[in-house]
Formats: sequence, C-alpha cells, structure tokens
Amino acid sequence: MNKRPSISALRARILALRWRRAHAAMRVLAADSIASQVAAVGADGFALMRASGYQIETAEALREIEHQLRRCRRALNHLKEYRA
Repeated sequence: MNKRPSISALRARILALRWRRAHAAMRVLAADSIASQVAAVGADGFALMRASGYQIETAEALREIEHQLRRCRRALNHLKEYRA
C-alpha cells in the first residue's frame, strides 16, 4: 500500500530542489564571469575589472534567484490546489 506524501513533505522537496538549482546556477555564473574576465584582460587587468565583474555577476545571480522564487511560488500555489 503506497502512502501519499504529505503536503509539507512535497513542499520541502520542491523548495530543496529549487534552491539547489539556484545555488548551482550562482556558482556557474561566478566561475564563468571570473574566467571570462581573466581571459579577456589578463591577470594584471583583472584587478581593475574585478569590481564591475562582481556587480554583473551579482545582478545575474539575483535575477536567477528571483526566477527560482517565482517558480517556488507557482509550485506552492499548485500544492494549495492539490490540498484543496
């Protein structure tokens, strides 16, 4: 006999997946941003571009987090409908 998972268990599973995906995306963005800056300007010029690179990286990461939060809200709304 299969027991149906509780709403809180489903919610926790969905949120964990979304956050893991958002954190993985942030790490990839950070690595790509730093690697592209070093390749473009060399090690000496890297110090000059570092601040602007981190600003760009932070903005991209924040956009990804906002996107994941919207997806979480959508999933939670579906769970509310599922519970009703």
